[in-house]
Amino acid sequence: MAIANGVQKERELTIHQRNLVDTCFEEGQYEAAILVLDEIRSRNLKPFPAHIRQCIFIALYPPRSFEDQLEEEALKLEPGSPSKLLARRHKSSLTPSPKASTAAQDLLMKYALVNAPEVLACALPSFPENHRLPVDNRVEEEDSYIAKQALRVRNARCCWEILKEGFIPRGDSDVMSSPRKAKATRRSTRRRSDDYDDAWEDEDAAIPAPVSDHAWSVLDWMLTLFESNEAAVEQTGQGEPILSPLLLSQIPPSGTGNTPRWDVRMPLDVAFHALEQDGQAQQSLGVRLLTLVRAVPA
Repeated sequence: MAIANGVQKERELTIHQRNLVDTCFEEGQYEAAILVLDEIRSRNLKPFPAHIRQCIFIALYPPRSFEDQLEEEALKLEPGSPSKLLARRHKSSLTPSPKASTAAQDLLMKYALVNAPEVLACALPSFPENHRLPVDNRVEEEDSYIAKQALRVRNARCCWEILKEGFIPRGDSDVMSSPRKAKATRRSTRRRSDDYDDAWEDEDAAIPAPVSDHAWSVLDWMLTLFESNEAAVEQTGQGEPILSPLLLSQIPPSGTGNTPRWDVRMPLDVAFHALEQDGQAQQSLGVRLLTLVRAVPA
């Protein structure tokens, strides 16, 4: 095992291990792929970024709403050719199940507790060091359905965007589309006789929540990465203030690129939204995030 500065370096997955996981993902056997990843997981083994990205997508995939169930039942009753029926059935089989989403959430946290946060964060989108640098718009050739859909995570501007309500819609969608154009479904607008109330209600419904109802576990995972990274930086004694470099990469660079990053509006939106929740678990996530951004240089 290679050792650098007294710390064991994580080795890459073997070709056989990668192909085994890829095959499971390609066949839509997401729970099997996650089980394989869990079995080969080790603090000395570096996870493949594409696998982590696919797990993030599965973990964020929204469960079926009541409206989705009605629509799917209606599609089953529509007349169609056998080929169309088979295509619908195949598409449905590739949709991540709630059980797969839970398994992906658990696996991500297991990785966070044993693997280097810098390695895991490679699967997350982040801002460039300088805003003048060209955005990475390379097109990755992915064979499987889930790998193509997971490119939506890579194509986001930063990690805060992937938490937003509507970032990952159910069903097929353009992975290159901007998450900022996602249609919000947070609240249903009720008709009222008071036009003034209607105006405020419509405006509120048009703004997606900073964290979707099913993204809290992914936020928890990201905060764990930032906290571990901050602790590692603190141990090196690299001056004050102590700040996670991974968290700093999620804050947009300044206009000149030479001054400190100070625009923390997105993480603060996430933190305050968490604090507004009724659940203590969500509120604690808000407190943790506020603690992390306290040292962002102004």
